[in-house]
Amino acid sequence: MQIDQTDSSAVASQARVLDAAGGPIQIWEYRGSANRVSPTVFLPRGLSEVFIVGENARTLVLEQDGEELQRIEVDLEPGKVNVIRP
Repeated sequence: MQIDQTDSSAVASQARVLDAAGGPIQIWEYRGSANRVSPTVFLPRGLSEVFIVGENARTLVLEQDGEELQRIEVDLEPGKVNVIRP
């Protein structure tokens, strides 16, 4: 999954992913031999790195300075990079 806000006027600084019950899903980021597992992903300049979430992901929550900006329902296609453009 990847979040691309480069064409958006309101840009979030981070995002979370929730399951159908509203519970947080861990986000897995890989960069070379390093990895990061966290409930949030950072969005420098409005664009995230490609990251992995479980197939049970249902809602993307965009945030700025700890304040929720937007919720987006997602229906991810397994096996491909799903790019979300809010």
